[in-house]
Amino acid sequence: MNHPPRDSTTTATGGTLTINRIACTGRGICAHLLPNTIRLDDWGYPIINDTPPPKRSLRAAVRLCPTGALRMEKNKRNK
Repeated sequence: MNHPPRDSTTTATGGTLTINRIACTGRGICAHLLPNTIRLDDWGYPIINDTPPPKRSLRAAVRLCPTGALRMEKNKRNK
């Protein structure tokens, strides 16, 4: 069964990893750096799965994304 592409996932640090599909050019750097968290579709665009990415690799992938399409956002805590 094929699952629809996901645009975000919660990370081990409680933040959210997101992909801006409009900005993404499908170079695959994120999938190379986060192979357990991101896979590529048939056209080379990223699909996020449920596996939390390692913190160090996550930072590198976000920093190295050539278009800034991969982002890490901190979740807001409810008080």
